[in-house]
Amino acid sequence: MGNNDINHDVGEGKDQPRPYGIGGQGFRNVRAKKQAFDALSVKETEVATRFLKSFDLQLVAMEQGCTVRTVRYHLEKIRDKMGERSSLKAIKKAVDLGFMCENK
Repeated sequence: MGNNDINHDVGEGKDQPRPYGIGGQGFRNVRAKKQAFDALSVKETEVATRFLKSFDLQLVAMEQGCTVRTVRYHLEKIRDKMGERSSLKAIKKAVDLGFMCENK
């Protein structure tokens, strides 16, 4: 079989062999999972914690010393990292996965 065993990517860098797995998807899936569940930044954790206490974007912004738009940005990053469409679901998932502590 020889060189025909190696699957090649399509497009830019197509001469680079895929790491392993069916169609070389193994490495990409691991990387995607790692990126999806990266730890939350300090600011994202602070915003999430304050958001859970009040559910008021303006209050969170005032407490954080930033704009409502910045609060929305941090919540969006949390949703992206957790793979959720809802901020509450994303924050709950972050707590469940141990990325932040649940403050009561």
